Amino acid sequence: MANDRRAAGALVILLCVAVPAHQASASPRIDPQALAVLREAAETARKARGVAADFVDVSCFTSGVREIHKGSLRYLKPHYWRIDGLRTEEGAHRRLQHGEVTVSASDGKSDWISDGGGRYMQFSSNPPISSEGREFQQASGFLDETQYVINRLHAQQRTGTFVSLVYAGKKNWDGASFPVIQWTHREIAGAAPDAANASHEGKIYRDEIYIGSDRLVHRVVTTTQGRTLYDFTIRRVKLDPMMSARDFAFSAPRGEKPQAPQEETSPVLPAGTAAPDFLATTPDGRAVHLSDYKGKPVILDFWATWCMPCQYALPYLQQVYDRVKDRGVACLAICVYDKKTEFAQWLQMHKTYTFASVYSPPGPGGSDPVASAYHLTSIPAQLVIDKDGKVSSSHVGYSDGYRLEAALANLGVDANAPESRR
Repeated sequence: MANDRRAAGALVILLCVAVPAHQASASPRIDPQALAVLREAAETARKARGVAADFVDVSCFTSGVREIHKGSLRYLKPHYWRIDGLRTEEGAHRRLQHGEVTVSASDGKSDWISDGGGRYMQFSSNPPISSEGREFQQASGFLDETQYVINRLHAQQRTGTFVSLVYAGKKNWDGASFPVIQWTHREIAGAAPDAANASHEGKIYRDEIYIGSDRLVHRVVTTTQGRTLYDFTIRRVKLDPMMSARDFAFSAPRGEKPQAPQEETSPVLPAGTAAPDFLATTPDGRAVHLSDYKGKPVILDFWATWCMPCQYALPYLQQVYDRVKDRGVACLAICVYDKKTEFAQWLQMHKTYTFASVYSPPGPGGSDPVASAYHLTSIPAQLVIDKDGKVSSSHVGYSDGYRLEAALANLGVDANAPESRR
């Protein structure tokens, strides 16, 4: 979902359905009042069938550039949506000198994505893997109890990145007083869940969630070390408005052309297939090819900075890599469908990951050559490549039930054994 805000904090709007009851009593870091406010919002969302609203999505970069995406969105359960927006940038180092019109839509059967680049794409109807992802997640987050949100909290507790969930009282915003929930966490794999030592374990991230009088989330602000990263707001919210299929029909912006349809392929390369060689680049611009690792088992992890399920899966990937890195196993985390600037900024914020992270440069019309070569239709996706350069196993999505250790065991690599000591 390659240009929209990438969601270092996109799921917080969905958080209201993510905290099981037993966790409230199990941890003093979960404030019962905060939990009660969020559950009330969850119940309101659960009963609703659709939403229409205006949104403003602001992303702040270390270069001083502010990217502003604003427009309108509509969403109807289970999978009808449309987002019309205009993307602009502010700051001396901005890339966009003029605004880009963006349109994306789904009629439940097909998804269309137009990202202001002169072409639009059509996909089979699934949560989109490129473009308007942040806004789509935010809109659907009003109304859907999506499993990946539950996975996010579970993953934070499992890896020790969860710090607290507290009620912060009321704050004035947009001419009204809003109850605010503060959700604090850190992006570091394996840190001890001790708030007192959090500053020594890695960067702390705080999401402030504003709940409106309609019992829905209206604003989410993500900060770290006193700096705002994202500020997502939704105004003029209408629950269950009158909507029909015509409201979700796609119409491309003037002058945009369809990207040439890709040949139909099976989802992800099956076991036994020769893994295609590819070109990716390191943060300093060095070329990396799969063939560089010939003779070694290789874990390929396809991800993106905006993909929240990808973010949930990375701490687990790091844990497995820590156990196999001295056993001749290579690991490449390949950033696909993304901007190079977003990739570079993400790496600066996640220096605790030690596996190799590389970037897949886009091809003509915004396509991704590496993703296309591996028949990717969604991410995250993992493939294990054997010593002979053939696909041994593949997995798409993030779920607690998938075990990378079992895939490596098929190649004779025991990823459950303790790390080797130097």
